[in-house]
Amino acid sequence: MIRLYIILIFLTSQLSAEACDCSGIRNLNNARETAFKEADLVFVAEVVSIGENYDYSSEGWFNNKIFEVKVKESFKGAKVGDLLKGNALTSCSGFPDKGIWLIYANLDANGMIAFSTCGLSRSFQKPQHIFFKGYTSRPPTKEESENPKLNFYIDWSIELATIQLQAAKDLKEEIYWLRTKK
Repeated sequence: MIRLYIILIFLTSQLSAEACDCSGIRNLNNARETAFKEADLVFVAEVVSIGENYDYSSEGWFNNKIFEVKVKESFKGAKVGDLLKGNALTSCSGFPDKGIWLIYANLDANGMIAFSTCGLSRSFQKPQHIFFKGYTSRPPTKEESENPKLNFYIDWSIELATIQLQAAKDLKEEIYWLRTKK
């Protein structure tokens, strides 16, 4: 039995797991400048389709998430009306929901777009879903989560609504800023 445990420990220690490590955006203005400079394409688009494609590589079968967007407004590298296809191949790859998105993308060797979950690409519906330190709220304490008489949930809902409102204002400001870059 001990021999089996040793073999299992040895085998599992040889496996490596890759995860995305987003350190968080501390200064939104600096992040905008950097993201704009480093992106091949910057645009507002409507997500027209999302799906999955199963493919095979030398490492075996993998699930390739794919999406298609239609450019509504372009700030860099794309044209209004372009239909762009993208994929999410890693844990750090961004993958859009349906709706309107601001996307900072790069092109791969096959002409597919890709963006990072750690970057500034985000939906208009949930603009607070980026790793900006200013869009965080504290989780409830154990006492707060177990005591329904506390007003924590009301206060927390107000805090989350305030964060979403600030994120929407920041997104609007960013769109105005991007229009000056054309």
